[in-house]
This record gives sequence, C-alpha cells and structure tokens, in this order.
Amino acid sequence: MTRRLEEGDYTRAVAVTAEDEIGELARRFNLMREGIAAREDQIVRLAYRDVLTDLPNRALFNDRLNVSLEMARRSNAPLTVLLMDLDRFKYINDTLGHQAGDQVLKQLARRLAGLVRKSDTTARLGGDEFAMLLAGTDIAEAIQVVQKILSALEEPINVGGQALDVRASVGIAGFPVHGEDAQTLLRQADTAMYAAKRASTGFAVYDPHQSEQGGAQLSLLGELRQAVDRNELKLAYQPKIEIATGRVDGVECLVRWVHPERGLIPPMPFIPF
Repeated sequence: MTRRLEEGDYTRAVAVTAEDEIGELARRFNLMREGIAAREDQIVRLAYRDVLTDLPNRALFNDRLNVSLEMARRSNAPLTVLLMDLDRFKYINDTLGHQAGDQVLKQLARRLAGLVRKSDTTARLGGDEFAMLLAGTDIAEAIQVVQKILSALEEPINVGGQALDVRASVGIAGFPVHGEDAQTLLRQADTAMYAAKRASTGFAVYDPHQSEQGGAQLSLLGELRQAVDRNELKLAYQPKIEIATGRVDGVECLVRWVHPERGLIPPMPFIPF
C-alpha cells in the first residue's frame, strides 16, 4: 500500500533540502575564500621573494632596511649592511651552463641563511649579488660575520658530482658612520665590495677614498674610448729567451696607454674595462 505524503512530511523534506543547499553554499564559499587567500599569498610571495632561492628579494630587503633604520635612529643603535658578489660566477655559467649556476646560487643561499641570526635578513638582489642586513651590529661584529661567510665558502659547492670552488667579495657599510639612509648605505657597501674585488682581499669596509677611486676609474673609462680613436694605445714587445741556448724563440706582446696628460698608464688600470 502506498503511503500518502502528509503535510508534515512535505514540510520536513523541504526543510532538509534547504539545509543541504545552504550547507553546500557555505562549503563552496569557504573554498572560494581559501582560494582567494592562497592566491593573495602567492602574489605577495612573487612580489617579495626571489623565485630561485626563496630568499627575500630587493623590494623586501629595502623595506626591512628602511624599517630597521628607523628603529636604529630611535634607539641610537648600530646597523650594518653587507653586499656580496660572487667572483668568476660568469665563468661557471659559461662553462657548465645556467642550470649549474642556478644550483650554485640555491646552495649558497642556504649556507648564507644558516650563518646569521633569525632577526637578520639575507636577500638575493639579483644575478649573483646577495645582501645582508645585520641589525644592532657594529662594524667589528660585522667583520666577524663576513669572516664566517668567507670561511663557509672554502668548502666547495657540489653540482652534479662536480666540486666547484666558489669565492666572493663582500662590502661592508654601517649606520650611522657611513650613511644614515638606505640608498647611501647600499651605495657605500657596493663601493666597498668592488674595492675588495679589485684588491682580491675577500672583503672591505667602506672608505671615502674608494669613492674617489671609483670616480677616477669612471673618468678613465670615458677617456679610454677616446684613446682608441686617437691611437694612444701602443704595443711593446718583450723577448722570450730559451734558457738552455740563450736564443730568442718568441716575444710577448704588451699594451701600454700613452696618455697625453697622465703619461704612461700600465695595463692593470684599464685592461679590465
């Protein structure tokens, strides 16, 4: 016998259906909200994180540097910025390929992050250039950190079973002695880094004379272009002697720049250009 649907049964059925629809709508709304939150996290990560190493990028580093500088001014505390550039990294890319270069950068990022405090910031600014923000750290303490970094780099980086010897040059600039704003500190640290690279000393603390030398080199670079047009570059030939016979068996060709005002300029100041 078929049971006749009573009015109360119908009401309950409608109520159950409505609850199911509301539950489904709530579930879909939560999924949508979670999707939006995940998308926002991804956008923030892309904006402030280096895709290759997952370290803070230049934008996030600058933001943290500005915040740290403001705190340092209020508390009259020191602050140090380190800029680091790998030596001969282009040679790794050219010889082993960019994939091997990427592996070097990833492993280096992990090493650097493990050498500093959680309150410090290690960032990849781009290419093979890294930066560190050491809050509450003076120059003497920063030098100790740099020595730890250079010591850690003495252990080769293994890429595809091949041990690579990776070296770096580090520039150090501190607040307030070398600058009181982010842009100045980064510029001074960059100047010190190139001074360390030229001298092959591993690291250098910013010195005002480095800026003067940098300006002189830029001037020299501009004049070098004119020197080529004016035929100021001259060749000198140095004989190569065979020791056993004393016979000249070849020559070494050397370039010299006869500058109209500075006189004879040896190769080292201008050959890197």
